[in-house]
Formats: sequence, structure tokens, C-alpha cells
Amino acid sequence: MSKIIKNLFFLSLISILSIYGLNLRLGYSASGDPVELPGNPTCQYLGYPFELKVDPPASGTYYLPDNSGSVTVNITGPGTFDWSSTFGIDAVIAKGGPKANVYFYDPESTGDTDLSTPTNQQNYKPYGLSHITFCFDIDPLQVSKTAETSFTRTWSWNITKSANTTTLLLANGELSPVNYSITVNATSTDSDWNVSGEITITNPSGNPDAIISNVNDVLSISGPVSVDCGVSFPYNLPGGETLTCTYSQNLAGPINQTNTVTVTTDGLVSGGSASADVIFNSDPTNEIDECVTVNDTNPNGPNGWTVCSGDVSTTTTYTVNFGKSDSADVKLECGLNTYTNTSTLTTNDTETSTTSSWTINATVECTNGCTLTQGYWKTHNNEFKGGAPADPTWNLLGPLAEKTPFFTTTSTWFDIFWMPPSKGNAYLQLAHQYMAAKLNILKGASAPQIVSDAISWAENEFFPWKDPSNLSPADKNQARYYASILASYNEGLIGPGHCSE
Repeated sequence: MSKIIKNLFFLSLISILSIYGLNLRLGYSASGDPVELPGNPTCQYLGYPFELKVDPPASGTYYLPDNSGSVTVNITGPGTFDWSSTFGIDAVIAKGGPKANVYFYDPESTGDTDLSTPTNQQNYKPYGLSHITFCFDIDPLQVSKTAETSFTRTWSWNITKSANTTTLLLANGELSPVNYSITVNATSTDSDWNVSGEITITNPSGNPDAIISNVNDVLSISGPVSVDCGVSFPYNLPGGETLTCTYSQNLAGPINQTNTVTVTTDGLVSGGSASADVIFNSDPTNEIDECVTVNDTNPNGPNGWTVCSGDVSTTTTYTVNFGKSDSADVKLECGLNTYTNTSTLTTNDTETSTTSSWTINATVECTNGCTLTQGYWKTHNNEFKGGAPADPTWNLLGPLAEKTPFFTTTSTWFDIFWMPPSKGNAYLQLAHQYMAAKLNILKGASAPQIVSDAISWAENEFFPWKDPSNLSPADKNQARYYASILASYNEGLIGPGHCSE
């Protein structure tokens, strides 16, 4: 019964009793005046469902049947007493003589002083206490819950590289454009479906302790759910306090259903239940590898190109110019050139890499020229006085021509040519063949890759730093190996062939 209804009930009761000449004193707050009622009124008569009766009255502490709360009584005199309680009391009946004094508390009270039985009109003293009854009501537990769904989406990506051709045939100096395309696409897999949330259990203020025996949570399709309340049961929850429980349950899939919790109790405070809908939407709470970065080895290809799950299939295109020209993006040599280009896709979370390649075989038709031996070059220059005409190719070395310093030595190209490689001097053997090969190339002879490799090694790894007088056996062997390759080139055994001098 609500407080408003109770107050209206007693105002009506008081009005009726006044008709019959009964002298009533009213009070609705702690330590207020009591209402005198005839006979032996009970809590149920007054509209309260529960009572704790102290009969015979004596000072002490009196417990509810389930020990969830207590009232302490202190008898202060004939027919008078004080009281305190561990929970909210709505009314106290002090029975004495033919009447009873009823003390009403709104709001509920947990203690009062100087209560008494009705006054005996013969001696103007309180009647002796027959018994004391404490009236109260109890609200059920307030239970609520939440249900939050989650799942993970994992993306799998692939990349496809292609171009508009696999072969090219070019003239010397010709540029040929090649159109490349990179297509990136992805598929996804969902997993780790889960529902989690909180269960909030509140014992209303003024209630005695709620003795919670169990918290049972069930999914309507998936079954029981394990709940963690951080306490062991049975658990006493005092009035005005809240117990919060959590749960987390993995599911077999995105199963929409209802999650219901039931809180059961022992004793006077009844339990309660609550439900929440378990709804999975299409958006994942966690994504793995939802973005990728694409890098390409082509000079005009993408680098740092980012693609995310919103574009599960996307293509980019670009153009690369091939040719034996300084303006070419991919510079070719005379003859057959095999050029492989690779695109690499890397995912953002697991850093998984996937590649796709495309190979183009490009042939450049060039005038190959011819080669001359070191003997030709050491005699056909302006420094040699033997009568042979100077070859103007020497001038392509620079303004000093044959007097150009040879790397870090103090000798010129002409000087080195005329140093005899006595006792198998590996440094001079390589130097003579290197100089002849370089002059042959300046004169217009094409060089196969093996010759280019030998020249690169000599220029980058040997001549700039080697001391001819202090070569290791490994240095000597490597120098003689490359000298033999360059000699084969200069003599026409490999490459475009020997010139007719």
C-alpha cells in the first residue's frame, strides 16, 4: 500500500472515530503524536503486510524470522520505551489497556524515543505495556540488466598485377608505353560472437537485508550464462545498497534472442527478474586486417597506396615507358631484356604480405658495332709515336684523352697500357682489358650483361682502393676472372665480334 493511500485511509478512520467522541492525537513524523485506536489493532489492519511483535515487552534486540533485520527496544518506564532498527519502520503499535497508541512514520524511520501506551484517564498515567508491534512493508528487489553484442570480422586480401603486353620489340631509341593495372580485392570472415553486460540488483532503501540465494542468467536459445557477482551465495544485500554482476558469453553465431536474469532470495525480501534483447547488427566491433598498403617496384607504380574494407575491390592503373633512352622509365639494353615488376600488398594488423608479378620480354634492335684489342688502343693515340693514326674515341674520355689519370693512381691511361704485367700482375691484367673494353663501348660496341658486370666490379670494388702491391689471393683470382671475360669481349669471342682493323 502506498504512503498516500495509507494516509487517506487513516484520515478517514480518524474522522469516523471522532464521530463517536474518541479523543485522537495525530502525528505523521518521527517523535510525533500518536493515534489512539480502540482494541487491539494489528499491522495488517493498518494496511502493512509485515510485523515484528515484542510480546511480552522487555528491553533487548528482536530479530526478523530470517534474521535479515532487527529492532532494539529499551523500556524506559511503565508504558514507555525507546526503539531503533536496522531497517525502515512505518508504524509502531504500543498496546496498553483497552486501547493502543499508533505512531506513524512517513517517511519510514529507524528509531524514536519517548513512545508510550495510551493514558489511563483514572490516574493520568500510561497503561502498562501489553506488547509492542513494529509494522513495515518490504519492496521486492529492483533488477535490471544490459546486453551488448560483439563480434570480429577478419579480412583476407589478394592482389593481381597485369599489363597490356608481355613482349616488346623496339628500335634503338624508340620508347614504348606499357599500361599496368593492379587490382586489390578482399573477402571477410566473421567470428568470436559474444554477448556481455551488467546485472544490477538493488535492495530498496528501508528494506531489511535481502538474502540473495542465486542469480540465474539464461539465453532463450543458447542456454545458461555464467555470471560473476564477485561474492558467494547466499549473500546479504542491505537495504539501499546495490550488487552489480557481470557476464560474458561466447555464442555459436549471430543469434538474436532474449537474455533473462532471475534473482532468487530466501526470507522476507522477494527477488526479481529482468530481460534484455540480444541483437547483432551488421557492423563488427573489431576488425582485423581491414586495410592494406600496396607498394610497387615500377618507377611510376603506387607506393603507400592504402585500400580499406570499404573498397573491397578496386583497381589502379599507370603507364611505364620502356626503351634504350635516357628519357625511358625502364632503360633497356640492346638485345633481349627480361623485366619483372612486382606489387606487394601488406595488411595493417597481421602484416601479412601477398605479391603479384608481371614479366615483360623486351628486345631492342641495335647496331652492335665491333670490338678492338688492347694492342690496338695502346698504339692508336696521340702519345704513341710509332706512326699509327690516333683513334678519336680517346677524346670521349674527356679533355685529357689518353692522359686521363687512371683512378687513384699517379699514372695515365696511356702509362698503364704500356706497363707490362710482369709475373702475372693481376692488377695490370685487369686494367689493360678494362681500358680496352671501355674504349670499345665508347666507340659504339654493345656489351652483354656479363661484360657490364665485370666493368662494374672493376670500377666499384677494385680500382678505387686496391693497392697493386698488396693484393690478397682472393683479389687476384677475382681480378683475373673478370680480366678473362673482358679479354674475350675485346677479342670478339663474346659480344658483337672483332673489328676488321
